Amino acid sequence: MPYEDLNPPFICKDSSSYFDTLKMCFDSYLSYLRSNIFQEKLSEDDFNIFGKIIEDILQVLKFYLSGKSGEAYKRFEHLMSLISDDWSRRGYTINNENSYIRIRSTTANLNKRSDMFHVPFNKRELILKQRYSIEGFPCLYLAGCAYTAWLELNRPEFNTIWASSFRPSKDLNILDLAITLDSFEQNSPYLKDLLRLYFLVIATSFRVKYPSAYFHEEYIISGLLLQWITLRSPFVGLRYLSTKLEYYDSKKLWCASNIVIPPRNYDFKEKFNNFLRESFVLSLPQHWYVLMSYSNAGSVACLECAGDYFKEKTTFLNKGMDTVNNLDKAIFENYNATSFYNIDGYLRSMFKMDFIEEYNLEMKYK
Repeated sequence: MPYEDLNPPFICKDSSSYFDTLKMCFDSYLSYLRSNIFQEKLSEDDFNIFGKIIEDILQVLKFYLSGKSGEAYKRFEHLMSLISDDWSRRGYTINNENSYIRIRSTTANLNKRSDMFHVPFNKRELILKQRYSIEGFPCLYLAGCAYTAWLELNRPEFNTIWASSFRPSKDLNILDLAITLDSFEQNSPYLKDLLRLYFLVIATSFRVKYPSAYFHEEYIISGLLLQWITLRSPFVGLRYLSTKLEYYDSKKLWCASNIVIPPRNYDFKEKFNNFLRESFVLSLPQHWYVLMSYSNAGSVACLECAGDYFKEKTTFLNKGMDTVNNLDKAIFENYNATSFYNIDGYLRSMFKMDFIEEYNLEMKYK
């Protein structure tokens, strides 16, 4: 497997199962780690740990597929202890300087902030099985940018989309899985941590082989990981790369990522989780077409997120420029010239942010 194929997303061929393809990816990753790039940084003890990580992941899958979900989770906890003995090093703090996008596709008119929040607890029947999900347990899913959010909903028609910007109201510590091999710094003191963690990234970054099926083998590890987040971890959620993209730029991984934050301290009387309600402010839902029409009437809004900037390039495919085969690559390289960029900018900077309705805090977000 070429080096570039060791970056997400991973895809099962028609003749191979997720389990078999995963083993092949692990073998290729081990071969890559034994290459000249890492041969001076890794010992045989490191490779022994890598082997145990692989063994645990495959055993978790075997337990789960054999109907032994309890045994699968116990083995998963052991796996996490192998990957890191200090998870604080893998934390990623989001705060009120970070903005995220959430969209919904519906023909209804949305006019409340709560319309854009997580599925209410009294509407559990609406919860769909997702890559990072616990059956019947509503979580809050946010995207790094409007384009990724649109892809995550399988490219809905623009005239059905409502969008809101979300911003944390306090510091939130999340596990960061939004990494690719070419984003690693070779001299990082945490390089070995990242290399161990990447086995988990591989196992949770497969595009589903049968999208319309009721069960997705590719979601087993990610589902157990979210369960671990809720039970044993120091994190309130996690960040992960979208598998709907064909291309990632290692310098702009935030915009190709999503975050998921499950409820905490759940109360059966809740409609919306109190922890999540206290943790985010958001804009009122705005219709996608209205935002697009407004952007065409004026100048493009300035997009800024956590110190990352998109390169300005308002002309595309002029004479002398290279053509492309990949639309994702073209969009991200020319993001400032797209309506997605406008929507990001307007949502993040133009509209008032507040907590969802029917929720009073002594200290309002400023």
